[in-house]
Amino acid sequence: DAQESRGLGDVYKRQVYTALHEQDFSTNINTGIYNATELHQVFNDAVTLLETKISEFSRYSPSLLEGDQKQSAFIAAPIFSGDKLLGVIAIQLKSDDHYYLTKDYTGIKNTGEVVISKLDKEDALLIAPIRRDSDAAFNQRYKIGSDIALPIQWSVLGKNGSGISVGYEDTEIFAAWRYIPEIKWGVVVKIETQEVFSSIQRLTDVLLITGLVITILVLLFALYISRKLTSPLLELVDAIKRATRGELSQTISVDSNDELGDLTHSFNLMLDARKKNESILAQSNSKLSLIIESTHAGIWEWDLENDETILNERWANMIGYTLAELQPVTVDLWTTLSHPDDISIATKAIKDLWRKKTERFSCELRLKHKKGHWVWILDIGMVVDWDERGKPKRLMGIHLDISESKKYEEDLLIAKEQAEQGAKSKSEF
Repeated sequence: DAQESRGLGDVYKRQVYTALHEQDFSTNINTGIYNATELHQVFNDAVTLLETKISEFSRYSPSLLEGDQKQSAFIAAPIFSGDKLLGVIAIQLKSDDHYYLTKDYTGIKNTGEVVISKLDKEDALLIAPIRRDSDAAFNQRYKIGSDIALPIQWSVLGKNGSGISVGYEDTEIFAAWRYIPEIKWGVVVKIETQEVFSSIQRLTDVLLITGLVITILVLLFALYISRKLTSPLLELVDAIKRATRGELSQTISVDSNDELGDLTHSFNLMLDARKKNESILAQSNSKLSLIIESTHAGIWEWDLENDETILNERWANMIGYTLAELQPVTVDLWTTLSHPDDISIATKAIKDLWRKKTERFSCELRLKHKKGHWVWILDIGMVVDWDERGKPKRLMGIHLDISESKKYEEDLLIAKEQAEQGAKSKSEF
């Protein structure tokens, strides 16, 4: 198959996954022994430009056996989570994956052929076998500016055209040439003019039909290469982007049994697992919301690292405010609203929690209502996140309005005192 998944690389340029597990696995692409390869270059291009990039063909030593002259190219695309770059996924292309395209001579007679080449310094280097030489790939080259193989030279220089010219055999040919910028290939479809013009009577028809066929072949070939090499990868990258936006109902069809197919299958399994986890989380959140609603609890959260405090609307309503009226919400707001006699009690409870003397704190305190009276609050909280040094990073807790309970306790105390006073008076009488 024309596609082999090299795997994933993170933004620190370390290869963290590969389907082939060759010698480059878990190496640093930027500073390791393979930092001069096309994989390194296309990785940097994808990370720098944040778009899909395709490298040129060159020898890649981790994929070569002893004496092997095959070359490889790589397609790399960045992977994001929202706006955050997670890493790069790359697909390896072997140099012989496209050879069969140049060995199909259907419709181009006895001297016709497809020639694929690339620019290599000052030469046009053939990267696929030709009809007269099955070993021409990466061995046969033509100097830019020479008098032969002109369509090949023009194609690797980025030119497109068709007409009569001189072929690599130093013979007159009719050719069409195109440059494929995505993979930096020059493609030439050519037939010797002697064969094309063998029948003078049909000269006009042959020119028109042959030119049309050659142009269509080149266009179809370019379209095929573009879709074959990039479509599966782009589909996977697009699916990953949609998944990061929360679109978990999608499933990517697996059309191949190669490494890209395995990667796609693994991605589908990951989506299924995430959907199940999010369903469980949604149920838990729903239960938590019911508990909060039924207890009329005010929720607070204190981020010590960023010095941020978050409250819900019920927290503010308990003391007669809307949440908007209490903005900006800071720790100083709690101090301002608290009864002076209660601040030291609450502060001690929190410090005991920070020192891990208790797993959670619970204290009763009074907060000043917007209308001026005091509201009794049961404040319960705990540390939900510690840093690596054992210091608290984030606290969460709830406020419960216990004013009615306190009023009931006071009434009972007054009634008890009155009863005791009445009994004392009776005995004295």
